[in-house]
Amino acid sequence: MKANKNNKYYLYNLLLENNISFEKDIYDYGVYIFKSYIFVFCIAFIISFIINTSFEMLLFTICFLNLRKYSGGFHFKNITICSVFSILFLLLTSYILKIIQTIPFALYMINFLFSVSLVYFFGPIENINKRLSDNEKNYYKMKTIIIEIIFFAISLCFKLSSLDIVYNCISGTIMICFFDQLIGLFSTLSIKS
Repeated sequence: MKANKNNKYYLYNLLLENNISFEKDIYDYGVYIFKSYIFVFCIAFIISFIINTSFEMLLFTICFLNLRKYSGGFHFKNITICSVFSILFLLLTSYILKIIQTIPFALYMINFLFSVSLVYFFGPIENINKRLSDNEKNYYKMKTIIIEIIFFAISLCFKLSSLDIVYNCISGTIMICFFDQLIGLFSTLSIKS
């Protein structure tokens, strides 16, 4: 079947034509989630622009998404609640990161060590709706630890260069991911018991 650009399944058909196949309901779900992410990001970016925290929000979002996709963490069961919370979370985090003069390095170092330890012993934090195989768990665990070490090194360079806002955003990302993983771990353990 030739992909028709006027068809809402254009991309799906294009993938099929290139021997990349999966069920249509998975495609629909992926498109729905992608649209939700775009909506959340656009709303958060517009508001962050108004309150003058767009740089912090962009930098935090880039770092957070790159780390959290491997580390896992807490998930809401409802997409609407998730979207509202995500907008508030991005705005509040970017605002806090802007007004903090600098995150104390000792606190960041302790959090970094706890974060790497949490991932090493318990990570990644799975979503109950998406279980990982043992190979996937090991891969995600190693990716998370590598990303955290790279972020730590980069943030340290910015700290030494006195670019505290970038240091705050990167170190804040690791700190927030740690708490997100901790909440996700407790949530998962409470569901299992």
